[in-house]
Amino acid sequence: MRQANVVVLCFLLVVAATPAAAVPKGPNGETCSESATGVSHDIKGKTYKCDKCVYTKCDTSGGTISNCQKVTHWSNCVEAARRYPGGALRAPGGTLMRR
Repeated sequence: MRQANVVVLCFLLVVAATPAAAVPKGPNGETCSESATGVSHDIKGKTYKCDKCVYTKCDTSGGTISNCQKVTHWSNCVEAARRYPGGALRAPGGTLMRR
């Protein structure tokens, strides 16, 4: 019985220590109407894997809300690995990655 309790306790500690998957947010904490992680995005001719958040932004003046538009916010961008002729895959630093 004691061994079973130790196993359960260890399992609960591992689960509690595991970080939850981050949900993308807008630049000021806006809630996304659409979101995705690991999306390919080109920045200045290079391909990156980023988190994507689409949210609605409106102009507010006094008691009126106008000019609402959807805005896409990209965050946590990391340069994607590239394929070279012959099927070699290289990380952004040039390190050869094995398949």
